Amino acid sequence: MRMNESPSPNPKERLPVGETVLGKVLALKPYGAFVELPDGETGLLHISEVAEEYVQDIHEYLSVGQEIVVKVIGLSSEGKYNLSRRQVSPQEEEATRYFREAQEARRAIERRRENIQMEASWRKLAREKQKALSTSRQTLQRWLGRARQAAEELDRRSQERERFYGSLEL
Repeated sequence: MRMNESPSPNPKERLPVGETVLGKVLALKPYGAFVELPDGETGLLHISEVAEEYVQDIHEYLSVGQEIVVKVIGLSSEGKYNLSRRQVSPQEEEATRYFREAQEARRAIERRRENIQMEASWRKLAREKQKALSTSRQTLQRWLGRARQAAEELDRRSQERERFYGSLEL
């Protein structure tokens, strides 16, 4: 049994008869429910295939937006899927739901891995920026030190000139 959850990479690829999938109820009618399938297509779940017992009011069993496990039991003459909930065994339902949970967990782990990689990249960038700032700060401090030395030297020479000119008696 193949349990599809995501749309087929090949849009012409159809779900095979006998496939058990998780679908979403799109609309309820007196004769059944329209269910969106993982391949993006819609199938009809006839009211006689909703439950083992006689179903008079489909609203007592299903609601719009509900996720349900269905089995593809055939294709209509228009190429639309015919679905059944009645023919899904408890093991198939459990396996389909488990497969869905495993896929969600896999996607969550992948997103977390991507986030960790992104955080590591940001940390590396921040370290490089800090290093560049530190280098710039050190360069600026050296330049300021040299500028102070040059200013002190100018001051010293200026004082020497003043003493020299002050010692001259004109």
